[in-house]
Amino acid sequence: MRLLSRSSWLTAPRRRIRQLMSNLAIPGHPTRAVAGVGSGLITSQVIMAVTAILSSRWLGPSGKGLVVAATTWGQLLGWFAGMGVAVAIQVRVAEAPDESKSAATSTALGNGLLYSAVVGTSVGLVSFILLARSLAGLGPDSTTVVALAVLPLPLSVFTPVLLSVQLALGRNRIYSLATVLGSLSTLGLVLTAMAVGKLSPIVLICCYLLGSMIPLMTLTRKLPWKCVNVSLVILRQDMRLGFRMSLSGVMALVNLRLDVLVMTMFLTTRDIGLYSAANNVMMPVVSIPAAIAMITTSRAAKLQAEMGSQVAAESVWNSSRQAFFISLAGGLFLAAAAPFVVPALLGEAYRPSIPIIWILITGNIARSVMGVVIAGANGMRRPRAGYVSEGIGLAFTLVLLPVLLPRWGIAGAAVTSVVSYFLASIASLWWLMLARRSNSKRDSGVARLVHDVAAEDTP
Repeated sequence: MRLLSRSSWLTAPRRRIRQLMSNLAIPGHPTRAVAGVGSGLITSQVIMAVTAILSSRWLGPSGKGLVVAATTWGQLLGWFAGMGVAVAIQVRVAEAPDESKSAATSTALGNGLLYSAVVGTSVGLVSFILLARSLAGLGPDSTTVVALAVLPLPLSVFTPVLLSVQLALGRNRIYSLATVLGSLSTLGLVLTAMAVGKLSPIVLICCYLLGSMIPLMTLTRKLPWKCVNVSLVILRQDMRLGFRMSLSGVMALVNLRLDVLVMTMFLTTRDIGLYSAANNVMMPVVSIPAAIAMITTSRAAKLQAEMGSQVAAESVWNSSRQAFFISLAGGLFLAAAAPFVVPALLGEAYRPSIPIIWILITGNIARSVMGVVIAGANGMRRPRAGYVSEGIGLAFTLVLLPVLLPRWGIAGAAVTSVVSYFLASIASLWWLMLARRSNSKRDSGVARLVHDVAAEDTP
């Protein structure tokens, strides 16, 4: 009896481990949609990196610094002005039945135009007045550069709406084409300006602005512009949902930028440059999972509307597993290639960033999985999963960063990021497990009730 109980005690953990491994089995190869969107994102990021390198060498640190300051403010203001409305519109269009998909798309376009015109214009004008004064010390062209970066804010708000509508309609090819054409056109304009010797901060901003018009025109294809409709009731609902979704985005942005802000008070510019370089080479780890997250939002919304929460939660679970294995493969590739690629591309001065890259890989794998889970939760109209997970990660960053950064430098910042991302990912997966379990119990309870009713009606 003792031997029997001991053997059962030993085999129980093995059985659980086998069950866990089977649950974590690779759910198949990436779909065409994921491969298409992922390749589009990677291509666009590579082209934008080439554009940034060429323009930096031509303009020099001062001119490039002016452009970076203005465009960074423009991107942040566009993100805050959008307030998650584009994702809320994506969820609404994706969950609409096929027979009412056209009407939902028409309303989404009308509401997106109205919101972008009112909110984008207001935020752009107020921001220009404030930034034109505060950034005046950056150079004589600062006012013009800030105007070109901030005043077109309605376009920066409306473009994500079009991207979200196309993703919700399953037109991933148009999305990928728009992202690649935008970066290609910008690179072409920059090369032309360099060839004629006219590239300046103002011209570079104009290249970015004209380049953004190409994806905007591409994204307008196959949309019902002749029957655009505006519904203030639906717009208010999307604004409320978008605001709740944007809370996790705000926390994520703070968590991503907080370490660099604190570094400026403790470390040298060389350390900050090494740490930034280590974060910038994470493309093999995060690009494809980012594409999976984009598609998961629409898929979860559609599945929940058509087949219920159980099917939607299972779909999010499969997508998160797929993101894990793809990001793991990308992390292993990056870990092996970093000692050769980093010195070849960036120079020997950046070789000390290689250990930081190895540390950050684990955290970015966890963050990639969390991004897919949060995207699925947003599609299921449960944004609480996002801001609770991001809140946990941000809390640990606030606790660990002041302790580890002064002691270990950029290695301490990297460890803080890994711990923060890992715990936030655990929180998001815990929510997903609870969602799957509660939905399973609910569905089994309904099935049992139907079975009992049928048994009572049987003579």
